[in-house]
Amino acid sequence: MPSLESVGDFFLENNERATFLNLPNLKYAGSCFMRHNTAINEINMPNLTSVSSFFLNNNKGITKLNLPNLKWTGPGFMSLNEDIEEINLPSLKEVEEDFLCENKKTCKLDLPNLRKAGSYFMSSNEAIEEVNLPSLELA
Repeated sequence: MPSLESVGDFFLENNERATFLNLPNLKYAGSCFMRHNTAINEINMPNLTSVSSFFLNNNKGITKLNLPNLKWTGPGFMSLNEDIEEINLPSLKEVEEDFLCENKKTCKLDLPNLRKAGSYFMSSNEAIEEVNLPSLELA
């Protein structure tokens, strides 16, 4: 799947054995991209620029999320993930509502270029310690 540039809804769901997701040319992901996966611990999507809604939901195993070219996300970007500790999205400029909700271990969020965020940006992330949003504009 290395040449894949776009995927529709419900791309990867309910996998128990896959450990690595390598989509180096992916630029767009539809709704519910990755849900209910228990073994994936590494994701490589360096060219992803936009995602629809509910990108990562109810996954176990992933500890770090680094999407260097992501610029926009729809609602419900990440929720109910058990192991993600660190999120690095250096190019992200705009997010819709419910960006980060109920992720158990997320303690570091680095969004240096985020300018606009929807309602309920972050809620019920019990381990959050460090948040970097230097470019966020107040409405």
